[in-house]
Amino acid sequence: MIINRGRSKFRIVIEPSKYYTCIGESIYSYEKQYMHLDEHSRVLFKTKDFDVGLISGSTIEDVSFEDLFLDMSSESEYSCEKIDVEGVLKRSPKPLIVVGGAGRSGTTLLLSILGSHSSVHAFDEELYCFYPNPPRIRKLINAIDDSGEKDKRWCEKTPKNVKIFGNLLHTFEKHVKLIHVIRDGRDVITSFHPAHTGRYWVSTERWIEDVEAGLEHGENVYRVKYEDIVLNTEKTLRSLCKFIEEPFEEEMMNYALKTSVANNIAWENAAQPIHSTNIGKWKSPEHAKVIEEFMNNEKAVSLLKKLGYKA
Repeated sequence: MIINRGRSKFRIVIEPSKYYTCIGESIYSYEKQYMHLDEHSRVLFKTKDFDVGLISGSTIEDVSFEDLFLDMSSESEYSCEKIDVEGVLKRSPKPLIVVGGAGRSGTTLLLSILGSHSSVHAFDEELYCFYPNPPRIRKLINAIDDSGEKDKRWCEKTPKNVKIFGNLLHTFEKHVKLIHVIRDGRDVITSFHPAHTGRYWVSTERWIEDVEAGLEHGENVYRVKYEDIVLNTEKTLRSLCKFIEEPFEEEMMNYALKTSVANNIAWENAAQPIHSTNIGKWKSPEHAKVIEEFMNNEKAVSLLKKLGYKA
């Protein structure tokens, strides 16, 4: 028997599902049966009749990972309906904490602060386990199992989580706490990513789209401004702790010394203390052109005012 195998050699986005690949994940297929493995060869998805035993005794033919993924997505029931909710809940004594927001809005800062709480384990990488569709919930389960932390609650941050808050509320109901981090759009669009220096990272259109997505779900989502985290830290964190139903801990004020997110690509090297130097950086003359474009966008200005920022 010939079994097709596709391996992801690069980190790419597969349209139209906007699926983010991880380097090293693979898909096997034969006769419209599929098995999708993560980069550690752990099963993310398998059709019911896929016979794993056939792999060792068959001829393996390497094909395009992207083509196999598209075939699998269209031919199988590889969808949100297959989320292993029970698999997550039995590993999570308290509701999951899920953080989202436009990139460069302070989501990593908040994640790192939450990761310093004695009851919370924050994952130090973006798992992309909820977004995009189809979700990779097995990646969350595997990360929980790998952490060695059995009695803590879990916190995952991927900025694009903000796009699927509605799905998470429908899927996990009362077993999830959703946090939307918001920042002045002008500082967002003029913020450089440490791993991609020399170019702006988030467009005006993306900021609008991501912020509006997070505003759709009313009181079911806790909204926190980056500026409040930085300028009114203790008051903001006490309110946040009330939302996640955990006591405020003084260690959160010096989170960099204790957080489980000691290293993250967004930090460049290691977690940094809270400081206010990144507020209002958009006013620098070097950003004049991109700020002019932002302020000429009526939708951006309207949203800025709606969020309480001075335009």
